[in-house]
Amino acid sequence: VRVYAATASLLGAGGVLLNGDHFRFDCRSPTLRRRAAAHDETTQRRAHASGAATWDNWWGTARARPGAAPLAALRDQRFANRPSPPSTAVDFHLSALTQAGFAEVDTVWQLLDDYVVLGVK
Repeated sequence: VRVYAATASLLGAGGVLLNGDHFRFDCRSPTLRRRAAAHDETTQRRAHASGAATWDNWWGTARARPGAAPLAALRDQRFANRPSPPSTAVDFHLSALTQAGFAEVDTVWQLLDDYVVLGVK
């Protein structure tokens, strides 16, 4: 909610925020949650078999870029010993956008638990 509010404060009237991410299904949708997890696993397995970098390999490549070491160290510091946050379904994000001051909020794209949400100031 704080991130959405901070973003809203930076945008002028009519400004647009798009947030694309995994908004995992929570305990209210166990069937969709299982199917989305299976789809993610299959998609990632196929992508990695075709040569796409794993998350760890991607970060390794990013860290090797010139000037990236201080930023990587800061990232490591911020995420050290950080527990995974609980699932936050899309309805949470839409409500948070509204609470943060966006006049118009909606989902503009979805594939199972992958979403792009829109907030218009």
